[in-house]
Amino acid sequence: MYAIGGRFINGSGFVSSAITWVTNSLWDHFEFWFDEELMALAISILFKHGMPTDYPKEGGYLGAHAGSGIQFRPLNYCTPTRERRYKRPVTPEIFEAFVVAAFKRIGTPYAYTVIGKLLIHNRELTPNTREICSEFGFLAPAEAGFYFLNSEIEYASFITPEILHISPKWMGYCVYKFPT
Repeated sequence: MYAIGGRFINGSGFVSSAITWVTNSLWDHFEFWFDEELMALAISILFKHGMPTDYPKEGGYLGAHAGSGIQFRPLNYCTPTRERRYKRPVTPEIFEAFVVAAFKRIGTPYAYTVIGKLLIHNRELTPNTREICSEFGFLAPAEAGFYFLNSEIEYASFITPEILHISPKWMGYCVYKFPT
């Protein structure tokens, strides 16, 4: 099955708490989730497009983090205090375009100024060469023609994990909850 996997979490620690407070959100992080099935499909697409394929076959998470920017992380890289995982079916064509759009962003730096902008409500602090997690979560599928939100691309830096989570396109596709 072709799907976009999404993971919304709350972490422990100062940065997670600060993001939750600054964005006034129930969630402090979003990342794409690749289970074993989705990872096998993604690796075959990456190979087809001449992109790196040295990712764990069991899957992992692709997201933007402070300090390292957009990176692929193993399934056990963190232990959230709260989590929801979704698996939203899409067409094979959208999945292929999404995988290419998402994985080509690996290495994109984190947009610290966007978090500052959200705190002080300054719409001018939007870098074009950096992304926060929820901005990445909106842009990669949108570039593939799949919009989780009814929003123009130019407003992506205003999207928080909370806003991305309330998309009706996730409804009915939750496959994991913690706590239950």
